[in-house]
Amino acid sequence: MTSTAQPFGFSIAKVAPSNRVHALLALRERGLFPIEPLPNRMVHVDLFKWSLPDLNILSGTFAGIRHNNAAQLAEGELLLGLNLRGETTLVHCGRELTARRGDAFIANASPGSLNVFRPLTTQFIGLRIPQTVLAPLIRDMAEGVRLIPGDSPTVKLLIAYARALVCGNALALPETQRLFAAHLHDLVALAVGPRRDGAAGAELRSLPAVRLRAIKSDIVARLTDER
Repeated sequence: MTSTAQPFGFSIAKVAPSNRVHALLALRERGLFPIEPLPNRMVHVDLFKWSLPDLNILSGTFAGIRHNNAAQLAEGELLLGLNLRGETTLVHCGRELTARRGDAFIANASPGSLNVFRPLTTQFIGLRIPQTVLAPLIRDMAEGVRLIPGDSPTVKLLIAYARALVCGNALALPETQRLFAAHLHDLVALAVGPRRDGAAGAELRSLPAVRLRAIKSDIVARLTDER
């Protein structure tokens, strides 16, 4: 029988209103998700987290929260954020950026230096990857935060592929997790800016399979919408 790996899930809707702030702070204290509620905002958190080989995936819908790259989550990692819906405001070293629907952002920030604000409803997928894995693939690993516009073909493909994975059962099968992680490593490298000698390799390794899965997912979604 095939074994499965289940994600960690949390929904604030299942928590009594009087206990919701405490529940969010408990997530932070346990090192699961470093968030805190924003004052005078309606708080919503509905998330799933998967741990794959050399890759952590967070998918969810958020509102009324601030997210900080706490030391235990940021050391030696690069964050690629995919803003599926709504707006995400990032503040790093006094510089403010806003990721809108379809945009992506890349963050290589020292622990505690990045704050992410989501006052209104935002749907988001975050990929955390060790820098040691991406260093051979990416041209520039300098510290900082930058936006990648949503009109980038690679970002569109990355979003389609990531959504297909988190919306289905693919990530629950340990025997395929390493393959999916490798595909996402390559797509992140292509979106961020690959080394000249690594771009062709990343495209040959992952793009055919990624495109096929994204097309299949789109067909299924369209058929579902027509019913």
